[in-house]
Amino acid sequence: GIIAFSKAQQNLIDDVLTERIAGDPELEAMASQENEGLFVKNLENVQGDERDVILFSVGYGPDSRGRVSMNFGPLNGKGGERRLNVAVSRARKEMVVFAILRPEQIDLTRSSSRGVEGLRRFLEFARSGQIALSGSQLGIHADNGIAAAVADEIRRMGYAVDTSVGRSNFRVDIAVSDPKDRDRYILGILCDGEGYYRTKTERDREIVQPSVLRGLGWRLIRVWSVDWFVNREKELSRIREALREAERAGGMPEEPAGKTEPLPASQETDPSQEAPAAALHEGSGDTGSAPAAPDFRRAPGQGIDDIPSGQIDDAILFVVSQSVSLPEQDLRKSAAKALGFSRTGAHIDQVLSAHIGGLVCGGRLRRQDESITMP
Repeated sequence: GIIAFSKAQQNLIDDVLTERIAGDPELEAMASQENEGLFVKNLENVQGDERDVILFSVGYGPDSRGRVSMNFGPLNGKGGERRLNVAVSRARKEMVVFAILRPEQIDLTRSSSRGVEGLRRFLEFARSGQIALSGSQLGIHADNGIAAAVADEIRRMGYAVDTSVGRSNFRVDIAVSDPKDRDRYILGILCDGEGYYRTKTERDREIVQPSVLRGLGWRLIRVWSVDWFVNREKELSRIREALREAERAGGMPEEPAGKTEPLPASQETDPSQEAPAAALHEGSGDTGSAPAAPDFRRAPGQGIDDIPSGQIDDAILFVVSQSVSLPEQDLRKSAAKALGFSRTGAHIDQVLSAHIGGLVCGGRLRRQDESITMP
C-alpha cells in the first residue's frame, strides 16, 4: 500500500504508477490481484486498510531557500494527530518512509499543532529506530511510577529492594540488596523519573550523577521509561542478567559504607548548593574528593553487539562532555576507545552512529553543523 499526505500527492503518485504498470503485465497482475492488491490513498481516506508493507510518502520539504513551511495540509487541522496515527499504523510488518524532510527541520516553535508535533516524532523514530519522547512526556510516565513498577518486578524475582536511597540530586532510584546479606547492596538502578528531570543540566543528569555514584562504589544500570513501556520483558531480562552478574562478582566493586534511609523532603538540601561527593551516604568516608573518571571498557571477549546499550550511550555522552564539540567521526573513534576497542571497523562505526543518532533524536545530544555537542 502507498500512503500520501494529500489528495494532490495521491493523484500524482497514482498517475505515475498507472503509466508504469500499464507497460508491464507482471506489475499489472500484481497490482490487481484479488483480496489485497495495491492501493494508493492519503491520510484522510486510508482508515481501515492494512497491508504487510506500506510505503509512506511525506511529500513536503524545504523550498529553494531552505525554509520549511509549517503547513502540512490535513495534519495541521483539528484531529490531525489522529489522521497521522491511523496512517502510520497501517503496516503489519514494515513501513518504508520516503522523505527529504528531516525531523529537525520541523520547528515546533512555529506550530502548536499536535499533528505537526507527531510528524516530527514519527520521523525521528523512522530515522533512528528509537522512540523519541519529549522530557515532559517522559516525566508524565515516570512520575506515574516507573521506579515503583520496576521495584515491584524485582521484588517478584525474590530480591529485597529500597527506593530513593541517598539524598538530594544524587539518589539511587532502586537499590537491590544481596540475597545473602540484606544490609548490603549489590546493584543500583537509575530511572528517568521526576528527580531526573528536576536536575538542571544534561551534564549533571548524564555524567556527574552516575560518575559520583560509581565513585562511591555503586554498580549501576539505567532503565529508561520509554524502553520499559515499549518492551518490559526485554528490560526485565536485562535487569536479571545485571543482577546475576552482580552476584557472581560478589556485589559492589567497592561497597558503599552502609545503608541510609531516604531523607524526609524537608531535610533535603538544594541540589545546586550541595557538594556532589558528599551526596549519597551520611556514613561515607568520601569528603569531597573528585570522583575517578568512569570506566566504560567492555568485558573481555565482548563485541560491540554484546555491550549493554546504556553502557555505549554513557561512553558517548562522557566523551562529548569532555569537549566543546566533536566531529561525529572523532566522536565514534573516541567512544570506541573508551569502550576498549583499539580500532574501529564498519560494524562498530555503524552501531555507534545509530546510538549517536538516537541520543540526538532523544534530545540528549545536539547536532551542530557537522559536529556533536551537549544540549
